[in-house]
Amino acid sequence: MQFWCNFGDNQIRDAVLCKCRPDHVTCKLLKERVELTLARTLEIAEQCESVAHQMSHLSVSEPSKEDANRVYV
Repeated sequence: MQFWCNFGDNQIRDAVLCKCRPDHVTCKLLKERVELTLARTLEIAEQCESVAHQMSHLSVSEPSKEDANRVYV
């Protein structure tokens, strides 16, 4: 991967890891341990972002009192 700065893949990977906000993403990255490459870091981050986007579109509403007390026959 070509970058405009002099950072290497490992430095960029480490920066992503250190600055990642959602804790669950950081945990996923840390589980990779030694095998964590920049490419794998970006792949995991993209997967987590995609899942978060999909979950934001799920509409799960709280049942109303009428629905909670309704008896279905």
